[in-house]
Amino acid sequence: MDSFSLKIREIPASMGLPVGEVFIPLVEKGKDAYREYDLIANHRGWFELVGLEISTQFPFGFWERSRGVALPRKILVFPEVFDHWPEESAALAIEGELAGKRLGRGDDLMTFRDFQNGDPVRSIHWKNSAKTDRLTVAVYHHPENRQVHVCLRTAYAKDSEGDVARHFEEAVSWAATFVTRLLERGVAVGYMDEQTRAPISYGDGHKLRILTHLALLVPEWNEEAASHAPTGPSSHDQTFVRIEVVPTGVRIQSVDHTGSIQEVSLE
Repeated sequence: MDSFSLKIREIPASMGLPVGEVFIPLVEKGKDAYREYDLIANHRGWFELVGLEISTQFPFGFWERSRGVALPRKILVFPEVFDHWPEESAALAIEGELAGKRLGRGDDLMTFRDFQNGDPVRSIHWKNSAKTDRLTVAVYHHPENRQVHVCLRTAYAKDSEGDVARHFEEAVSWAATFVTRLLERGVAVGYMDEQTRAPISYGDGHKLRILTHLALLVPEWNEEAASHAPTGPSSHDQTFVRIEVVPTGVRIQSVDHTGSIQEVSLE
């Protein structure tokens, strides 16, 4: 028989509240129907799902019947990536030359990015554009392209636990935002905190490694390490962004290769 008015809901392990659902008005006899839904996770890290709840109100107006289907699995939820830089984009040294807008014409292909207004037409990579069905630009390594280290402070004094708990998630999301947005612009990015260091690199694999670490990151309560934020790169001609939790929110500092410091405080 045909199946009518099916509602399928995804059930998480915690709370038992659905985190997404789809509605299928008709599944014809002997055929398949496919739907996609947006999973709404309330935290980063491992997110457990226990299964599906399938229900129907057909025949309409008489009753609703449902059954559960066990489908246990875990997914890794990355930190939220913000759409924009903090405050005004010019407030931090992350635009212009730092944003990797110099399209070097060397032999080393760094990545592809979407075509943007102002890009010369000759920079379009037509073969990749045809494959992805959108206009893309090939970004090659250029010796003058800048490299950026993203430094996230994760060690804090035990007596600051309350303030850190309120703002740490936002700090992690800003770290994920800097890593993601800079790599999208063709900037080589490194990452460091008190728990790990990722050397300067680029590409989707590099991004996934850093985001996986950030997804599982928890703050440390270490009095010795709590007195200072992660140090920047050893070379003085490198640019780095330092992110840390302060009592009023999140503080982001940008230090360029000349030693110039710009700061934004987010409350």
